[in-house]
Amino acid sequence: MKSQPHIKDILNSSALIVRKYNLGDKIYFFEVFKLCDKIELESAWAFGLTKIQSKEIIKDASHIAFLEGENAVMKSMAFDYDQSKILFYLNSEFDAKKLKLSDENIERRLKKILADRYIELTSQEISKQLIKSPNTSKHKTTSFFGQFKALFIILGIIGIFSTPRIIKGLTPIETIANKIHEESKYTYRVGAICADGWHSNATGRGACSHHGGVAKWIYDTAYRKTMEECRTEAKKISWRD
Repeated sequence: MKSQPHIKDILNSSALIVRKYNLGDKIYFFEVFKLCDKIELESAWAFGLTKIQSKEIIKDASHIAFLEGENAVMKSMAFDYDQSKILFYLNSEFDAKKLKLSDENIERRLKKILADRYIELTSQEISKQLIKSPNTSKHKTTSFFGQFKALFIILGIIGIFSTPRIIKGLTPIETIANKIHEESKYTYRVGAICADGWHSNATGRGACSHHGGVAKWIYDTAYRKTMEECRTEAKKISWRD
């Protein structure tokens, strides 16, 4: 089934963002938009590869302090779930040479958060459009018994896989939100204990260089998603108020 022009544009822009912000490979892209026609997905992915070369890929900050991460999350809230606003910002110029290290870390993390959000939004939009516009020609050529057989298979699959979805649907929003929040936790390096017992705030190469080398790295934890973001996701999963 050929995609509508609007869907094709969304796939192209999504491929650009996945590629530009290193969100995943071709397999990831196909999985996120698995409801779309494979030919259209191939075309969109080829478009992304052509437009975004390796040197143009913007990576997430490898090491980021807790306050920097929180700053990035707070800034992302200003964009809410406005697709056009997010896309405009993601396509804006990013020159790391013009920023201080801390500002660069915040900018990289902010763009990573917004890139993930944009792909989530475009995937949902395309899914809604495809559900509203089924391929009517297939319905006309499918026989009654063919439809009955397909329905029987679908019901069987639903019976196998629906139980986890039902359980999640009956789970309170706050419980799901806490689980999503916990799964977004990550660790980052904040310092080191040197071989001679000295505590260093350095987190990279050269740490403890005058104290016998690093004996143990010190880590802290942070969350990629705020509780408010997690509650928003949980409301889409849970059937309970």
